[in-house]
Amino acid sequence: MDSLPKDPVCLSFWLSSRLPMRDATRQELLTLNCPLRRLLRLVQLMQSCRTLVCADCHTVICKRKDIFSMSEEGPQAAYVNPYGHVHETLTVYEASGVRLQGLPVLEDSWFPGYAWTISNCRRCYGHIGWKFTAVQPSMKPAFFYGISRQHIEPEVDGV
Repeated sequence: MDSLPKDPVCLSFWLSSRLPMRDATRQELLTLNCPLRRLLRLVQLMQSCRTLVCADCHTVICKRKDIFSMSEEGPQAAYVNPYGHVHETLTVYEASGVRLQGLPVLEDSWFPGYAWTISNCRRCYGHIGWKFTAVQPSMKPAFFYGISRQHIEPEVDGV
């Protein structure tokens, strides 16, 4: 990834702004004055987070291992829908905790060549994001999920 900062201070802020985490945790990180402490805390958080859960009912939505980058900005990027609403979206290969609503739509897709379908939490039915499905069989990946950061939070093991 070309845009990964090399300077530890910039890297610590870059990671703090892009990793999926609770807003309170992000605030805690950003108030740390030492980049080394910030980076150590980020490593601790990354090692302790195995899954991302629905922010409303805490159903497991996806696993950390399924996160991948579909854009140059990294696995999490901001996308704007036609109505002007900004969605901070995390891309993952699998999302076992969702159920789909409706049929795939190609119009207004953030990812050219992919049709989107609304994804809701399989337990509480709250909006979680979208499933993106390739319209051409040769496209890779054949499908993936865009998970709205505002609707998920990390499940952190005792940190």
